[in-house]
Amino acid sequence: MRPLIKLLHPDKQAIENYEALMALTNLAGVDQTVRKRIIKEQGISNIEQYMFEEHEDLRRAGTECMCNMVQDDEVLFVYEKPDNDRIKLLVLYCGELEDIKLNLAASGALAQLSERSEKICQRILEVQSFVSVFKQAACSDHVDFQFRIFYIIDNIVKASKECCERVVNTDLMEIIMAITRMEVEKERQRAKDLANEIVKTCLEHELIKPTMTSFEDIKESDEEND
Repeated sequence: MRPLIKLLHPDKQAIENYEALMALTNLAGVDQTVRKRIIKEQGISNIEQYMFEEHEDLRRAGTECMCNMVQDDEVLFVYEKPDNDRIKLLVLYCGELEDIKLNLAASGALAQLSERSEKICQRILEVQSFVSVFKQAACSDHVDFQFRIFYIIDNIVKASKECCERVVNTDLMEIIMAITRMEVEKERQRAKDLANEIVKTCLEHELIKPTMTSFEDIKESDEEND
């Protein structure tokens, strides 16, 4: 493990860094024991530096590796810490139009983190570009990426009534409502099922009315509540 992590250094060639990251990604996906060893060898900070790289392959490889590492609670704690841009970076990477592998890695990490932590859900909602990025991503042609986006939103609305209300008060709900009414291909049914779950949670919190059929109805309800 240590020799691989030592390869993660700016003085090394890009190919050495890339191959080390790919190897660590595979190892991090094995089990918790391996992830703990990577953490013990100061792997998180070394991996994380490549998530900010200008080099596309290194940036993607770093994010893919972190996607596997966030399964560990120590890494979750790192992402829960206030005053850092880790969550913001993952949200922004969900909006990188030309790199679906980066999209998948970032959304995969957010899906795992948001499932286990209300703090993470709140942090996602605080990202200024959250709504615009997720509206675009929710309409993605890539089936798995679209599913992960709806999975994250479902985690957010289930985290707390406050989180749910913040989603309802955005025009992201227009996309969610639209998906629930659409006839979709079989491979997109999972995303539609999650959209229905999101609406169900909003109904349970009484943030929308059972008779609502459009985003305009939601906005009218918000105005009445104000």
